[in-house]
Amino acid sequence: MKSLVCILTLLLAQTCLADSKADKVATLLRVKHQREYFQDLLNHTKADYEARANTLMAAEQAKFSVKPEYEQQYEAIHARFVASIETPMAADAYIKVVSQYYLEHYSTADLDGLIHFYSSALGQKEREVTHGADMSMALEFTGQSKAIDEAAMTAFTTDYHKISARCACLKADHP
Repeated sequence: MKSLVCILTLLLAQTCLADSKADKVATLLRVKHQREYFQDLLNHTKADYEARANTLMAAEQAKFSVKPEYEQQYEAIHARFVASIETPMAADAYIKVVSQYYLEHYSTADLDGLIHFYSSALGQKEREVTHGADMSMALEFTGQSKAIDEAAMTAFTTDYHKISARCACLKADHP
């Protein structure tokens, strides 16, 4: 009986420690503004992809004289094109993955130290500088994603040309 009480006490203590550690991870992510940080990256990436999609679509549309009855089909292709080059990540998914990783790799004492650091002026400065560096990296990365754009553009132009063949919308100067 004494052994059973000890085991139950140990299990209860581990559960309480886990809750405390999970709370500390949540606090760390909050003081680091991780959700906002990742959402900024997602918003930037989405805006960049949409701008590139609009540029590519405008170049393709210049080749066509779209009849009104086909406008909705062209708009659907455009939406599909934008979706095909968009990153399917969400801030909640990011927070879940990072939280689990932190739980596995940081002790409670580590978390206390990190919370203290990121709550300080220097920690906030580090967070801002890292965020700026990561945004610069995102710009570099999106600039290098031409292969993705080209594959999406190929699929987009194939669909575009199929509709154009049905509606006879191709301008004479664009074979």
